[in-house]
Amino acid sequence: MRIFKFNNWKYGNELLIDAGPIERFPGYFFEEEEHATDFYELIFLEAGSGHLLLDGRKIALSAGMIIFISPFRKRKWFVKKKALKCRFLLFREEFLSEYLKNKLFLCNLPFFYRQFPHFLSPADKEWGALNDLVQNTIDEINHRKVDSDSFLRSQLVYLLHVLSRAYSRQYNIPVGMKEQNLAHQFRYLLESEINAAYGVVYYAGKLSTTRVTLNKYCNSVFGVNAGDLIRQRLVFEIKSLLLYTNRTINEIADSLGFREPGNLSRFFRHLTGLTPSEFRKTYQGGLYFG
Repeated sequence: MRIFKFNNWKYGNELLIDAGPIERFPGYFFEEEEHATDFYELIFLEAGSGHLLLDGRKIALSAGMIIFISPFRKRKWFVKKKALKCRFLLFREEFLSEYLKNKLFLCNLPFFYRQFPHFLSPADKEWGALNDLVQNTIDEINHRKVDSDSFLRSQLVYLLHVLSRAYSRQYNIPVGMKEQNLAHQFRYLLESEINAAYGVVYYAGKLSTTRVTLNKYCNSVFGVNAGDLIRQRLVFEIKSLLLYTNRTINEIADSLGFREPGNLSRFFRHLTGLTPSEFRKTYQGGLYFG
């Protein structure tokens, strides 16, 4: 499987965000071959049809749609490329994680990681306002200034908040404060204490609640149960250690609480379709995008 990497140095100086119309990204891989990227993608579809297969889920494409794709999501495009018209907003996680104190900001947005649909179809007026915000980002990238990085981060955070509100309205996602607090406490706990040996009961005990209640609130807030969130976080941590460290599979397994390296390999392959070694090799042989 091909994995496309973000080109940090496209504009000479390092920049972890990019945006523009489809003509600016002639190498974007709108193909039926399964592939993934190592960056976040917002695709504003202005014209075109067909469908996208994202992690095995079919998304019918239509004009006026915004598609949200997080890193390493497997996808296949079934489209007529010449008929497509769209604009991209792409960024690496580090672009925001080094700026925001909330490490879970991207995870807590409703459209990147939850089991809700990974697209939004805003009303015409809202579509226009959202595209204006994207155009502001494009203009800033085209005419960078000394403070452009700060401006672009602020602009991106604002856009993501606006999209989150629009998304919650469209899909009617009301959530009570109590559910919000407990579910987000659980996500924070996973950031600091992720371990394969810890199950839902362990984390529920740390939060002074029950397994049933924790699962209920996670489903209410994130659309998946607590066990699914643990597995997602484990896979994310394994990917990060494979890509950004030189640790062996044995060392990674030991640090994350797997009894045997084989257990880690089977767990990872079941959820990603690749062994840890295959994933590391695939990424290291990836192509730079943009």
